[in-house]
Amino acid sequence: MVGPTDALVSELASIVGAEAVKSGALDRHLYSKDAGVVRGDVSVVVLPKTARQVAAIVRTAVAHGVPVVPRGAGTGLTGGAVPEGAAILLVTTRMDQVDVDAANRTAWVGPGVINLDLSNQTASLGIHFAPDPSSQAACTIGGNVANNSGVLTVWLKARPSTTCLPSNSSPPVARSLWPDLAPPTHRGSTSAG
Repeated sequence: MVGPTDALVSELASIVGAEAVKSGALDRHLYSKDAGVVRGDVSVVVLPKTARQVAAIVRTAVAHGVPVVPRGAGTGLTGGAVPEGAAILLVTTRMDQVDVDAANRTAWVGPGVINLDLSNQTASLGIHFAPDPSSQAACTIGGNVANNSGVLTVWLKARPSTTCLPSNSSPPVARSLWPDLAPPTHRGSTSAG
């Protein structure tokens, strides 16, 4: 595994705080695989809390010529969160904000929200996030969406790709990276963001 440069670690720490940057050999080894069997090459692990931090991390990665691989809780079996080459592993587990709009039966969530936590928070409202894979107590919504994950209820109700809309909180990050990007429009959506 290739370790990070001091300059890269320092810049990432200035974005998210030193406690949210893991650059030691043991940390990089622990994060170098998901629940599957493939292991990758992690240069540095960074745990942002906000979309603005994600944008700053990506800009820093581009400046250093280092790829970024996103990761949720690492419960996947497909290797989707395992870098193929030396990369910054952007772990979304601290991005765990939940805002439930009971009137519109919608929840705006960060990618690091644990699947079961969302179901528990919305149970009293009679709403439920349908994908409930066997790793529901540990997997994140971001990982569910990225992998279109779920089990039987997915086939009975809906897959993440059909129940989730991109958040209106995402465009500021995208616009900070790509200024000409227009905000998304959602056919049939009535939710205000």
